Amino acid sequence: VSWASNGTGVFVSGTTLTPNYTPSAADIAAGNVTLTMTILGNFPCGSDVSSMLLTIIPAPVSNAGADDYTCEGIDYTFATGYATTLNSTSVSWTTAGDGTFTNGSSLTPTYTPGPNDILNGTVDLTLVSVGNSPCNTGIDVMTLIINPTPITGPINHW
Repeated sequence: VSWASNGTGVFVSGTTLTPNYTPSAADIAAGNVTLTMTILGNFPCGSDVSSMLLTIIPAPVSNAGADDYTCEGIDYTFATGYATTLNSTSVSWTTAGDGTFTNGSSLTPTYTPGPNDILNGTVDLTLVSVGNSPCNTGIDVMTLIINPTPITGPINHW
């Protein structure tokens, strides 16, 4: 048994019935590659060849945006184009804190920091992009820094 492709990827165990093929960057960019298996028959029999088209589905890419700031008592809204995703069917946001998202299945949600988020001064917000089947998810994290509300002191006149 031997395997070949019309691409530039690499076979592991390419002389077995169950090889692994790792597509190259060029294969991924092309979106598919033809894999061909050749079986050499015992003399006096000939060989047999079979091919298949392997479609390569791009993995999802998430970008939650750069770390950012808000002030205590002010909700944080992601601006249009700040968070992005590629090759995904849907998105959702999760938090490591105790705040809540409004419109959390969009790229422009609003995050309301919870009491522990404010106390800690930061919270990680995670963008999860669901990939096209059979791909996994794409994940990216941004840190929201929560500045405390300034407190004014008494004015002393000496």
